[in-house]
Amino acid sequence: MNWVLVLLTAGNLQSVGYYEQQSACQSAAKEWQSQGVKSGCVQQQTPEAAVAQMQKAMEQMIKGVDKLNK
Repeated sequence: MNWVLVLLTAGNLQSVGYYEQQSACQSAAKEWQSQGVKSGCVQQQTPEAAVAQMQKAMEQMIKGVDKLNK
């Protein structure tokens, strides 16, 4: 999993950084917080993990269709 640094500014959310380590993301968030900007870190799947999850879902769907056709 990757970590995304998110800022809340004027009612908008902005992703401003991507980190492999939660501690690095939290450190960056603290820098923004010290300047009065609301910020936090959110976990996000890596692109590879998202593709793997999609492939697994498609395989399950195909198996389900095959069962219906039998």
